[in-house]
Amino acid sequence: MNDIEIRAKSHELIQRFEIKTLPVDPFAIAAKLNISIRPKPWNQEGGISGALLRSGNDFGILYATNIPNIGYQKFTVAHEIGHFVLDGHMEHLQLSDGDIHYSTPGFYGDKYEREANYFAACLLMPEPLFTQAMSANDDGMESIKNLAEKCGTSLTATAIRYIEETESMSAVVVSEKDEILYSLFSKEMSELKKVKRPAKNMPLPAGSLTYEINQSTDSLGERVGDINMLDWFDNGFDVEGKEEVVRLGNYEKTLTLLTFCSDHEEILEDESMVNSWEPRFGR
Repeated sequence: MNDIEIRAKSHELIQRFEIKTLPVDPFAIAAKLNISIRPKPWNQEGGISGALLRSGNDFGILYATNIPNIGYQKFTVAHEIGHFVLDGHMEHLQLSDGDIHYSTPGFYGDKYEREANYFAACLLMPEPLFTQAMSANDDGMESIKNLAEKCGTSLTATAIRYIEETESMSAVVVSEKDEILYSLFSKEMSELKKVKRPAKNMPLPAGSLTYEINQSTDSLGERVGDINMLDWFDNGFDVEGKEEVVRLGNYEKTLTLLTFCSDHEEILEDESMVNSWEPRFGR
């Protein structure tokens, strides 16, 4: 399924159960779908986050309680609901009586797990409720925190939805130690064709606040600093911005928000002009 189809599927549930305010309660949605919910105290740090199980014609969801974060637990339940309702997922999982499908936290190479993650984000932070809440906040990490509190979602999940909806030139980076785990660009940032999104396992810029925090044993959980786009992107533009970094709970990971202040249309015009003057060979 593509993103549009997944958003539509989540919207079907929002409309079906007449959800008109935030936060969205995935536990109540599961109950209305006749899916039983049980907490499970898995003790594997960074391991299992949840599971979808089948008993006869009945289905249940288990969610991990070893991470005491309600936003994380809500996302886990919404993820498993995604497996239950998204086209092709139950056929892929092939759950027979007594079977269990386990999920682990993070971004996945498997397309079905990625789809369930995206469904969970769309279900818990649906349009237009999420965009209406965004309009009451300024850009930046403080906005993401406010939205996470309003939606009852984790900071990371909220940052991913924020970067999808924001009109600012922004990027979200999740990292650990000296490596990038994944990154996402806003629409405006993606339109800068020469600026490449950092890939998994790429090194962090050594002089960045993110790198400094990841190497530090200091308990300080949040930092903000001024940056230039060229500090992070070799093919970037000479524009000023802000780097905001927050430590992420038990995982020793950090969430970074990069926001750039220059006029988006002006940069696009500059990029177009540069491209028009680049020599073309082999014509």
